Amino acid sequence: MVDVRDGLAEFIKERDAVLENGTVENLVQLYKKYFPDAGIPNATALEIAFHKCRTAAVDISMQKRLVSDAWLKNRGYESFLD
Repeated sequence: MVDVRDGLAEFIKERDAVLENGTVENLVQLYKKYFPDAGIPNATALEIAFHKCRTAAVDISMQKRLVSDAWLKNRGYESFLD
């Protein structure tokens, strides 16, 4: 297991790369790397989390954040862009 506290900058860099260019499956791999004992949420929860994270991450392009904002709102979920 990678200790996030020891490599916070690296974790954020990897997380942002997944949110900018990755997929939900890439998010699963990131969770497994940094939080192997946490368990993986179901596919629906992961997809929602992926889009919520995108809207909250300020270093992600506004284009991607807006796509995720629309995805969440179209399904009745709140966005962090509000």
